[in-house]
Amino acid sequence: MRLPDLQPLYDRGALYVQLRQHQFGDWLDARLGGDHRWDADLPSGTLVFTGPQGQVVTRCHFVASVAPGPKSLLWGWANPGDAVPGDAAARLLEYGEQHGIGSLTTPELPLATEVGETMEEAVAMAAHEVAAAAIAVTGLAPYYSAPAGGGTRVVMLLEGVDLPPLSIGPNTLTTLSSTLASGTVRDQRTSFHGLAELAGWRVHWEPGYGRGTVTDTAGQGLSAEFDQFGRLLSLSGSLSPGAMQA
Repeated sequence: MRLPDLQPLYDRGALYVQLRQHQFGDWLDARLGGDHRWDADLPSGTLVFTGPQGQVVTRCHFVASVAPGPKSLLWGWANPGDAVPGDAAARLLEYGEQHGIGSLTTPELPLATEVGETMEEAVAMAAHEVAAAAIAVTGLAPYYSAPAGGGTRVVMLLEGVDLPPLSIGPNTLTTLSSTLASGTVRDQRTSFHGLAELAGWRVHWEPGYGRGTVTDTAGQGLSAEFDQFGRLLSLSGSLSPGAMQA
């Protein structure tokens, strides 16, 4: 994590965001018919996707921009002309002030590359990390990371996207396992619990929090075991016949 004090928020949102983004991509392709373009009016908070089969209009919350030139991340609330009072960026600033999180209250932050990582990869990953943390705070999802020229990416949280409730399906275990195996999530138990909270699923922990079970609104279940450091030991699912793909 490039911003260590955002790690707990990233952990909480990481699994939920991964599933929600997969769902959003499939949903957008089905409505637009494949390749699409996007047009944003940040001051008015509007993001429009247009494709061969139609158009999708959403409300967008400009969270941050990540730029390779200055090698920095600039929060939406600190970007003159683009900040919208009461939007997600303002809520992040307020959250940072309430909880003493310096990365959320500093207007511009340096962007560092990690070992073996190109600047392009660093920009894309930083955009994802910030989006996951923002979703953990606001509950708004999905997000869109849009190319804005010169290698810069703009991170926006979206409203008005009529996605169905997130559910557990045949591909859920693979998606969650690969996300946890990536090494970006430090507290995997927190991420498992955060997935349930953000998705609106039921969650039950056995005494000692070594084993937890989440159940979606359709009754599909996931069980996970963790060691004393919150690291995943096992993950299994229980699906009824005809379960839909998450």
